[in-house]
Amino acid sequence: MWTSFFIVYLWINSLFIYLLQELYWYILGISLSSALDLWRHSSFTLRQDSCLYRCLSTWLILPQDHAWHHSKDFIPGNYGVNLKLWDKIHQTYYKSDKTPHSLGIDSFVSFSQKLFFPLQRRQLQKSGF
Repeated sequence: MWTSFFIVYLWINSLFIYLLQELYWYILGISLSSALDLWRHSSFTLRQDSCLYRCLSTWLILPQDHAWHHSKDFIPGNYGVNLKLWDKIHQTYYKSDKTPHSLGIDSFVSFSQKLFFPLQRRQLQKSGF
């Protein structure tokens, strides 16, 4: 998570500020990227028979697509951030008409341990802390 923040939001977007020379284009880009990220990780899915689904599903990663990336069934794919193009190019796109039954991984580390000791997760699990 932090790696993505530092690389994408600081370096790449700073490059766009320099290239575009306009702050409002940067703010628009960050806002759009953040909105898409929140939507992609939400449970708000589009009905497959809707016009909006037909328009967006060919090129944009939808929540029902990205959910497979976080599935407990571990489907190695759907790594793309906004566009399906990258997964299709690298042959990592997984298409399914259903959403996964469960998401995430089982973890026995408490929220405070994740917050205060994020890099020591394995050691904390072994020691029972």
